[in-house]
Amino acid sequence: MFYKPIATLETAKTVASRGNDATIFIGSGDREHPLNTAVTDRIYAVRDKGQTTTKYESDLTDVTTNALQSATATTSAVTTLLNSLSSSYGWYIQLENDGEKVLAQPALTNKVAYFTTFAPGASASTDPCKPSNMGTSRLYVLDYKTGEAVMNYDTTNDSTTVTNKRAKSGSTVLQKSDRNTVLGTGIASGAIIIGNKVLVGAEGGVIATDTKTGSAGSSGGRIINLYWGQK
Repeated sequence: MFYKPIATLETAKTVASRGNDATIFIGSGDREHPLNTAVTDRIYAVRDKGQTTTKYESDLTDVTTNALQSATATTSAVTTLLNSLSSSYGWYIQLENDGEKVLAQPALTNKVAYFTTFAPGASASTDPCKPSNMGTSRLYVLDYKTGEAVMNYDTTNDSTTVTNKRAKSGSTVLQKSDRNTVLGTGIASGAIIIGNKVLVGAEGGVIATDTKTGSAGSSGGRIINLYWGQK
């Protein structure tokens, strides 16, 4: 890991229930060896509950499959998963493309976490100058508490029959495949939030996309732009 994590702080309602007052967001990936495919890296959200003992990955909830937004998940199943997330020390997503890794600092705004990843080309060699090593960069846009999709990046699943309300957002369907979008080739920069825009540097220039207002499980809030003058 070459970049520092980011954190979100939330005020606890009472001293006795100070849990979840801080969450650390970080991704794993070796920037010195971006072409390594013999790895399985992850995106992490680790909660500070005031614990005084060491916690491990097994203390986090694995949300790789995004079961919360399964088309047919029952209310009971969703409640069980949410309870697991609430009682655990965070969540993680296992990156599933060959050699995919996080090589930049994440960003967070308005209850949404933004991660960029890089996966080397299918015919990547150890020579970083080979054209086949350009690889693929992606942007993950995730609910900060659950790792769910909050953007409709995969429009091909919008006709899917859905009985689980968490998998619907208006007339669109949000599932695992909606959690990320391909940015292009090469290693992307970290996401930078400016007002209501997310800016990412990738092969060919800067890519701009809108931020997400709210999250999968809540209405979220508004981003208010502030302006000032200087004399």
